Amino acid sequence: PKLECEIRREMNKRESETLDKLKGLFLSAADNMQLMEKYREEFKRSISSLCRRLQDDSMHRCKDAVNRRVGLQEVDDSWNKFHQKIEQQVKELLLKCKRANRVLGDKELQAAFGKMWQDTLSQLDYQPCRERNIALEIENLLRENTANQGRVINKMLERK
Repeated sequence: PKLECEIRREMNKRESETLDKLKGLFLSAADNMQLMEKYREEFKRSISSLCRRLQDDSMHRCKDAVNRRVGLQEVDDSWNKFHQKIEQQVKELLLKCKRANRVLGDKELQAAFGKMWQDTLSQLDYQPCRERNIALEIENLLRENTANQGRVINKMLERK
């Protein structure tokens, strides 16, 4: 909310400044002002529209950045949790070997660590990404979006 208010305040300020400059331009005694007079309201609408789009885009980008940061924090927290867990299991394995006065060989160490690793991974709520056909998805989206756009676009897509 605070960031959104700041963005709105800045965009309103910039819009006012730009509209004031436009007003100053039309109040100036420039020779070609009569030719541009009929576009005055269109310029105002365009400035307002551009400011709204910039405001919406800025808010969207800020929200995306916040969401990314939250997601990264969750990943960091999970990594730290499982890193500590594996570290604890390694310490326990070393203590167990020390108590038994036993030295593990490379294969035994690899097997023990592999088991720890698999146990830890099995506790993660991890699902691999499914394979996607981006080109086909984009083509399908284009077909959906252009269904009402006319025969020419559809013919071009059909030739593909």
